[in-house]
Amino acid sequence: MAHLRKEKLLIEADVFTPLPPGAEPPKVPNAQAVNLEANVRRLNIEVDRIVSIHGRVVPYAELLAAIGKKPPPAKKE
Repeated sequence: MAHLRKEKLLIEADVFTPLPPGAEPPKVPNAQAVNLEANVRRLNIEVDRIVSIHGRVVPYAELLAAIGKKPPPAKKE
């Protein structure tokens, strides 16, 4: 796993695989995806996009949706 701070990009393999576009989130979230989100919060890293080595590049909001969370409100500039 790697985090590119300037790009706000999280690169990972085998922790979160994005769902197909338009797919419903699972009833029971994947424990690894839940753990990934918890660690992003714990480490207080900014992530805009996730690069899943075995998937595709997706907005961070897709991870949140896959684990049943809503994205935080947008920051005011």
